[in-house]
Amino acid sequence: MKRWVFMLIAGVMALPSPGVALGQSDYTRPTVLTLHPAGEPSPALNYTLLPKRRDLVPGNAAVFYHRALLMLQERRNAERGEARRMGKDQSEIPEIGMSDWINGPIDAIPREEARALLDRYESILREVELGVLRRDCDWGFDNRPETIELLLPEIQESRSLARLISLRVRMAVLDGDTEGAVHWLQTGYAMARHVGRGPTLIQWLVGVAITGVMNEALIELIQAEGTPSLYWALTNLPRPMIDLDEAIEGERSLVERMFPELLELDGPAWSAERGRIFLDRLADQLQGLTGSTSSDQSSMTLLLTSLITRNYPEAKRELIASGRDEVEVEAMPAIQVVGILAWRDYVALSDDVYKWVSLPSWDATLGIKTTYSYPTIEEKLSRPGLSLFLLISPALESVLMAQTRTDRQLAALRCVEAIRLYADAHDGRFPPSLEAIEEAPAPLDPATGAPFGYEVEGEEAALTAPPIPGGPDIPAYRINYRLRMAD
Repeated sequence: MKRWVFMLIAGVMALPSPGVALGQSDYTRPTVLTLHPAGEPSPALNYTLLPKRRDLVPGNAAVFYHRALLMLQERRNAERGEARRMGKDQSEIPEIGMSDWINGPIDAIPREEARALLDRYESILREVELGVLRRDCDWGFDNRPETIELLLPEIQESRSLARLISLRVRMAVLDGDTEGAVHWLQTGYAMARHVGRGPTLIQWLVGVAITGVMNEALIELIQAEGTPSLYWALTNLPRPMIDLDEAIEGERSLVERMFPELLELDGPAWSAERGRIFLDRLADQLQGLTGSTSSDQSSMTLLLTSLITRNYPEAKRELIASGRDEVEVEAMPAIQVVGILAWRDYVALSDDVYKWVSLPSWDATLGIKTTYSYPTIEEKLSRPGLSLFLLISPALESVLMAQTRTDRQLAALRCVEAIRLYADAHDGRFPPSLEAIEEAPAPLDPATGAPFGYEVEGEEAALTAPPIPGGPDIPAYRINYRLRMAD
């Protein structure tokens, strides 16, 4: 999959939910939550938002997800065929138009129609239920030879399964079935973690997106009368919700897997023929990265040849000054000499960026932004390693903001549940401040390390957080909840 596709997905994740029109008012319009005071369940961890570890069994969850997706495609084909036979428009197929049911008001869901759809997809969702109870999930993507060209249709299509699960949660909420709603939330969150587990950032991003879908369904359950506080269920979720380590490790090794010759550059002198073969392969791969559809790689070869010729004299001097034998360096083809210095530069740049990833969001974003300082054309021409790094590396700032956005929403919902605990113990009143809540500590904002904004305004309260540091000032990167107590 091309890097521009990755950037497209990262951009789409920043958009408002489907059905929300963009406009100036959307930047200030709060999300209204109507709350019922609620104490914690007994026992306190009676509800969890992931399957209990003791309930997991040996096996590979991916097998069950593949079965579910195959069955889903068969169901879609059958319904499309039936629609054609009846002369119906494809948009009339319920599963295709289901987004309105999971993004619109919960009371607007046509219950009988939704039940009929879920009944038809029951066997598909049963496979997902079985999958989330497996101890492992291996999609088989490690060390695939395709590298960035690897297609991930099962990962992308898993979002369709998430929409069905979200509808299951909403229908359980409408039925007053707290146990059922929690079960399907467990299923959705566990599938999100499984989908996001792998050596590609595409997997991770889809896992984060599915988590967002579940968060929206969770908000409906939190507002339902009779739902106990889910504060401890939220508190016991992993943080971060979708672990980034495996995807980052896969991204960091991507260039080495694409060009294994890079690891052999800093050795004995290559032959001229070996240098030419490497140049041709490098040109072919880089042309693919730029998204060009032309099969003629001559222009990329000329560009690389020009870059190598320009940098060869200085690279040769620097390589000899670093201790390499002058005779050996003179025997090397120009692409090897320039390549050695470019690869060293690339590795140093990579470490300088990735070293920030494990820090808190506010430090990591600033550090990466500083390291990623925008180079001039002259700097790019004089540093091939820099050009390669900018072309190959993912937009880590966007990745970290996507992670922070998800974990911040979960933290904000923990605050909401702490508020419901307080209200249950104080005659339905809002706490005067988050610090006043003694029933459970209100979490800090993962994006800033500071408390969430909170203010009581008459019969309502506002829970807020500013845009994620380094991110755009749009609703998706803020917290803006208007809280009301139900009559």
